[in-house]
Parts: sequence; structure tokens; C-alpha cells
Amino acid sequence: TWTLTVMPGGTEPETHAFDAVISTMPLHRLASLDVETGLDLSRLTRVAYPPVSVVAMGFRRDEVHHPLDGFGMLVPEAEDAFHILGTIFTSTIFPDRSPDDHVLLTTFVGGMRHPELGRAPDDQQRRIILADLADLLNVRTSPSFVRHVRWPRAIPQYTTGYDAVKDLVDRLEAQHPGLFLAGNYRQGIAVGDAMDSGHSAAEQCLRHLTSEPVAAE
Repeated sequence: TWTLTVMPGGTEPETHAFDAVISTMPLHRLASLDVETGLDLSRLTRVAYPPVSVVAMGFRRDEVHHPLDGFGMLVPEAEDAFHILGTIFTSTIFPDRSPDDHVLLTTFVGGMRHPELGRAPDDQQRRIILADLADLLNVRTSPSFVRHVRWPRAIPQYTTGYDAVKDLVDRLEAQHPGLFLAGNYRQGIAVGDAMDSGHSAAEQCLRHLTSEPVAAE
């Protein structure tokens, strides 16, 4: 049995008992779990988690002189004249995300390549992004819409020796039946990988609760 304290809707804390728990907290927070273990979880806090800013910008379609005929673009590290990590052609993938006469572009800055830009002020990020988009996508206007979303610790880095981190997470889970861990630190950092991790945790949880394999919905 697992006892958790929750705050539903920002009200007073409530304590409840559960037969199983699926945790999706980020890797660097796992060391704060209040569980008995002889494992040194402090290693989890030392995994690099660089900052990333996600900046959505809306433009008039006739001011973006590129067909935007794809998913988006990644800027490789070798292209050191540019500062952004990449841009998703959001309104191409999801047409309802912008009016018919506009386009929506979502750009990423920061990461291990330029962590200082991930922490830079909004106006500086905007100038950097517009300069790169002017060269890469022939954008010749200021955006009519801008939205910044900041992730101070965005993506765990699978650097040399990361297998030891994954092994530590596996051992923590094995020590505590009924605890299942999921996130982009287990099976990969892409959205699909994170979803697969959650799906796997759900399946394992169902097996634990029913003692028979059950496919997760």
C-alpha cells in the first residue's frame, strides 16, 4: 500500500492510500521520493538537464516566402552560423492552429548547444529567432503573435555512462513493488518515446494489480 498526500484543486492536503503508483515526475526529482532504499539516488540529480525555450510565432502567410511543405527543420550543430535548434511548421501539421491567411511556427532555443539562450530574456530570444528564420525560411516580417514557454530543465541528456542511471532507476522500481516510473529518461526523449514509457508503466501496473497480463487501454 502506498500513502500519498495530494492537494485536489488547490485545497487542503489530503492523504490517501493506493495499491499502486505510477510516477511521471522528471528524473531529477526522483531523489526526493520518500521511500526506504539503500540506493544512492543523488546520482539522478547530476544528469544534465539544459534549459529550452519553446517560442510560438504567428505570421501572415504572404510574408513567409517558403512553402512550409513538411514537418519542420532541425539545425545541425555544424551550422554554427545559426542559433536556433529547429522549427516545427505547426500550422502545416495542424491546419486549424492558425487562421487561413496566417502560419504558426514553433521554434526551440537553448539546449546543450546554447544553454545561455534558453535562459535569455524574451526580447533577445525573439531577435535571435527572427534573424535565423529570415535566413532559413525567408521570413520578412514581425510576428503578429508570440508565445514563450520556458523549460528550465527540459530534456535529460543520454551521455556516456547513462546506462548506469537507467539501471539505478530499474533497481529503485524493483525494490518497491507497486511503484512504476515513466518518463523521457527511460526509453528516449521524443514524445513518442515518452508515450511508450507511460504505456509500459500502465501495462506493468495492471499486471501487478490483476496478477495477469492485461493490455493497457
